[in-house]
Amino acid sequence: MCKVCFKEISPQSWLHLAHPKAKICSACFRSFSPHFKAIKLDGVTGLSIYSYDEVIREKLYQLKGCFDQEIAPVFLDFFRRELHWNFRKFVAVPAPSWEGDNQLREFNHVVEIFKVLGLPIQMALVKTEHIKQADLNFEKRQEVSQRIELSANANLKGKYVLFVDDVLTSGATAKACIHLLQQAGAKKIRFLVMAKTEKPKEKRKKETNENINTGIR
Repeated sequence: MCKVCFKEISPQSWLHLAHPKAKICSACFRSFSPHFKAIKLDGVTGLSIYSYDEVIREKLYQLKGCFDQEIAPVFLDFFRRELHWNFRKFVAVPAPSWEGDNQLREFNHVVEIFKVLGLPIQMALVKTEHIKQADLNFEKRQEVSQRIELSANANLKGKYVLFVDDVLTSGATAKACIHLLQQAGAKKIRFLVMAKTEKPKEKRKKETNENINTGIR
């Protein structure tokens, strides 16, 4: 059964012939509209998989806000083998979340999203203050470095490190975390985010391209 629409998954679809263990049907997967996009932050390269649109926003809220842990694997299900191969030498380091939120949900949502890749995970970053990024304006987001630090047992010296997070907005959190990982002595750093918010200009361009593709003027 699909974890999103609860309908039976057809094993005959070409997607499921290639990914027989996927927990999302091909129709729901298409509604997610994946589009890998290369990003660079302070000289460090990374990838985003989705645009942070209404579909992704709704399903991420289902995971984080409704504590639906079962839905966590669907975001990366169809890419797990390729991403595992690309980052097979890396240790995944999740963006930090407030421990009280983790205890309330009984899981860390970033860990749940990315653990399907089968990479070793190290909780090397700690959030020291309970503030939601979504509640902050751009200027306040830039102060995020004051609320994140390396954990006491961080062990990243000489390692290949993949920083992972659910959503990239201003990039302030990712930059702060990358700087800490560099301070920890990581040999190589890359980052992977599940979704990226689009700037107004990028969103208008995307909508224009979609309208052209569908014949809408």
